[in-house]
Amino acid sequence: MTSAEAIAATSQLLAAFPHVKSTSPAGFIGAVAALLTEYPRQVALKCANPVKGIARECKFLSIAELVEWCEREKASLERLTKSTETIEKPRRAYPIGGKPGDPFPEKIAGRATRSGLMEEYGLTAIPGGWDAIDVCQAAAKHGAGLQAYVDDVIAGRAAWSRGKAMQTVGQVAAKMWKTPTENELREHYKAPEKAAE
Repeated sequence: MTSAEAIAATSQLLAAFPHVKSTSPAGFIGAVAALLTEYPRQVALKCANPVKGIARECKFLSIAELVEWCEREKASLERLTKSTETIEKPRRAYPIGGKPGDPFPEKIAGRATRSGLMEEYGLTAIPGGWDAIDVCQAAAKHGAGLQAYVDDVIAGRAAWSRGKAMQTVGQVAAKMWKTPTENELREHYKAPEKAAE
């Protein structure tokens, strides 16, 4: 904010406090103008606004109240700026186990990233909490209807629990296993025969 703008904003601000203008020395008016130049233009102009500014909250103007009001508005403006930057930040692929916003120096490509899985299976989104195994199992189970099923899971119309693939493999292996007989164990562990001389 330029000095001329600060002086104009100060006279607009002091007009809302008639008792200040008539009794204040020129030093107070200069201090208010100098203070307004220390803050972003948007904050200073809002402060001087008789409807939205400090006049709406304070009955008597003091430098301390003016600083407190301007600091609060500046902090609010900074929070808004940070949230806007977060929203506008481009989405990048991240590895399974990571989360959006994790810093990665270079783009991570491959089938195990969320974007890679979406491209591989033709999905527009992947439900939160799913990883590559969940996507692959759902694709095997639902085939061409995968996108519709994923949409139902995201909307809460369908539930998903990971299949117990390893447990199934273990059960199959257990069925194939049989307890060896005593003769089989003897044959397996018998001492090697010495070669005839």
